[in-house]
Amino acid sequence: MRLGILLLVLGAASGGALAQDASGLVGRWYGVDEKQQAGERIRWIAQFNQDGSYKINFESLRDCKLFSRSLHEGHWSLEGNIQVLKLDYYNGQANGSSTRFELLELTENQQRYRSLRYNVEYSSRRVDADFLMPDCS
Repeated sequence: MRLGILLLVLGAASGGALAQDASGLVGRWYGVDEKQQAGERIRWIAQFNQDGSYKINFESLRDCKLFSRSLHEGHWSLEGNIQVLKLDYYNGQANGSSTRFELLELTENQQRYRSLRYNVEYSSRRVDADFLMPDCS
């Protein structure tokens, strides 16, 4: 499922080069996938922490109305330019899956990455720590 694919990479490194330093991935990231069926979109806010933990809040919208929400919690790591997300909890329920993404482009404020499992590209942008999901307009 495409929602599961999104469950990863939201990182950045200064200067635009691919990061070998995992600290460039630390921070809060916002992304939107509008490549869904007509009138549908998935958006997320991801928080990647220095200690290797992460939380990603997903919202699925249909015609600008919320129809599902999920919380993914786990641990992340960087292996070269591959980010690995280990999902410990999905909506509070124990999980043991992992997802791998190739980091294609990283700057201080944006990133582009590709799911290795599904070969789908995504992008996200760095946001402030107090950033909340915007209105659906």
